[in-house]
Amino acid sequence: MLVAFTVENFLSFDQETEFSMVAGNSTNHPNHCVTVSNQAKIQLLKMGVIYGANASGKSNFVKAIDFARDLVVHGFNSVSFEKKYFRLDKNNAHKDTKFEFQIKLDTQIYAYGFALRLTTQTLKEEWLVEVGESEDKPIFERTVLENGKSEISINLALDSNTANRFSVYQQDVKNNQLFLTELNNKNLEDIANIEPITGFFRWLKKQLRIVFPESKYAGIDFIGRNDTMSNLFTPLLVHFNTGISGISTQELDFDKTMDKLPEEIKTQLLTDMVSDTAMEVRIEGERFSLFRDKDNEVKIARLNTQHTLKNSNEHENFNLKDESDGTRRLFDLIPLIIDTIKSPKTYIVDEIDRSLHPELTQKFLQMFIANTTNNNSQLIITTHESNLLDAKLLRNDEIWFTEKNKEGATKLYSLEEFKPQHNNDIEKAYLQGRFGAIPFIADTMQLNWSN
Repeated sequence: MLVAFTVENFLSFDQETEFSMVAGNSTNHPNHCVTVSNQAKIQLLKMGVIYGANASGKSNFVKAIDFARDLVVHGFNSVSFEKKYFRLDKNNAHKDTKFEFQIKLDTQIYAYGFALRLTTQTLKEEWLVEVGESEDKPIFERTVLENGKSEISINLALDSNTANRFSVYQQDVKNNQLFLTELNNKNLEDIANIEPITGFFRWLKKQLRIVFPESKYAGIDFIGRNDTMSNLFTPLLVHFNTGISGISTQELDFDKTMDKLPEEIKTQLLTDMVSDTAMEVRIEGERFSLFRDKDNEVKIARLNTQHTLKNSNEHENFNLKDESDGTRRLFDLIPLIIDTIKSPKTYIVDEIDRSLHPELTQKFLQMFIANTTNNNSQLIITTHESNLLDAKLLRNDEIWFTEKNKEGATKLYSLEEFKPQHNNDIEKAYLQGRFGAIPFIADTMQLNWSN
């Protein structure tokens, strides 16, 4: 689970800024919390909702997490460094950019972070610590010297053979490479006592999921081929009152369908195919599932929705492109619910309300909480939808705001700082500007458009 994320000198974030999923003093919705068992006073929230005006920094917050995650999981070559520092202060080009994740692994909290110079694409510091109640215990600490060499201290109980191996790993790591990444690219299966190192990397790679407005979740690809997933998916579509009574796939002629794609894309898709997974293919606005059958032959199928005919038990098949924008958006988001039910995940969704009716967005959050009460899944979203500002739905400490100061830097702060009472109309107070984070629109009559 995510405990906190800190960013400094990245996009619209100038000074060090922290987002926290540690529960505050609110006693509302206790089922929205998970207790850290070896630190009984700490409870972590299952949900976080970030509000703010357009261009206030909501999406930049998500981009910061995505950027830091990609650096760790995929390496420096996977991201663009160009002008990612806070550009409204010319001195910031020569300042370090910093990221830190705090997460809960099993019953313990760990913090991993690094500082780097974006303009030179070089690392400056890196650290992994076990967060204690009274003091922190370093797992490893790294400082990169001016000559590019690294000084790394490792505080793990390692036998002599493992210590020698780690010494070689330390010498191999470059100043444009994270030590956590380098270690997890090695075969560490035979090494004991390094779960913080492997566990943190595994959480970033497999349990942290980031969904942007344009993201298309691949979970729909196997819905029509898998009865279990289909049985899970259909009731959710019915629950959201989409008018859809079922889903199915229609297998199509492979060559005729794929011939609509450029040859290089078709070749890449076939190269990426593996036997036990399906992938989504978009051709001329339609969505298809590409998969291998039991004979390892590649097949393609189109996803159909089913609507019940009037005064009948029969149904009519519709193409997904015939459905509304909101329904298609649900096809991207509902697999998120299914995924978080299956195993603990932390999902961060930017602009969750894109194309969704306010009531659907509210139902989506309610469904997430209702179906993940017994696991450690989390959902963090950005939104403009003030209808969610309801004490019946959210705790005060789950609500965050972004606002830019006069220097153009993003400030991120919690509703908990304002201490509103549960019976206050939070939505009304927000729209009145009591918490900031709403756009200031100038008088258009002053623009002199008629002159």
